[in-house]
Amino acid sequence: MVILLVCSDEERLTQRRNALKAAGFLVVSARTVEEAWSKAVGFDIWAVVLDYEHRDDESAKRFGDRFFTLNLNQNAPPEQMVMELADLLGKSSNSIQ
Repeated sequence: MVILLVCSDEERLTQRRNALKAAGFLVVSARTVEEAWSKAVGFDIWAVVLDYEHRDDESAKRFGDRFFTLNLNQNAPPEQMVMELADLLGKSSNSIQ
């Protein structure tokens, strides 16, 4: 399952990417929303994880039209992100069956 992680802060990006990989996800990361959109075309993305700093970006909001999208709170630790993402994807797979 490929997750697109969007975060401008290098330290948070690395921590979150590592947590997602440890949980078994394949991760494509982007530092800007524009970069994320370009990567969304080239990969089979299941979900997008948006850092809190992109919450009000109109272009970022459109990810929700095409992908399962998780908007992170400012102080969300990587472990919480993984749990919320797993919950989001688990609920979606249950509704597909």
